[in-house]
Amino acid sequence: MSSGYFLNTSEFPIEKFKHIIQNKDLLPARLALRLNIDQNFDILISNGINSLGDLSDALKTKTKIAKFAKKTGFDLDYLTLLRREANSYLPLPVKLSEFSIMDLKTAFQLELMGIINSKHFFMKAHKKAERQKLAEEYRL
Repeated sequence: MSSGYFLNTSEFPIEKFKHIIQNKDLLPARLALRLNIDQNFDILISNGINSLGDLSDALKTKTKIAKFAKKTGFDLDYLTLLRREANSYLPLPVKLSEFSIMDLKTAFQLELMGIINSKHFFMKAHKKAERQKLAEEYRL
């Protein structure tokens, strides 16, 4: 997505993802991602996984994970952890009514305009001119 709300995972190199896993503080349950990391990422690359987007696509569903595990010899649990770590780079939209700084009246009025969550808001208001236009529409 070129909007900037989401990271463009197709342009995020798998080697960069590997480097992050090696160097960042991981949750204890995800430390297994570091085991044999060089060998594991070599296998990913040899199977056409060159970006975070490729990885996310290959591990999108349980069926795809099982198929990829069978093809590569990876453990299902390892691939599931890898998918969770990859998915952590994509934010989940939050309903505007859940923001403490947003009163319910404003959230409801924005919802009537088709702006229900943080992604919708970002898409409609990430540039100054768009925010001004939205403010004018909101006042109507």
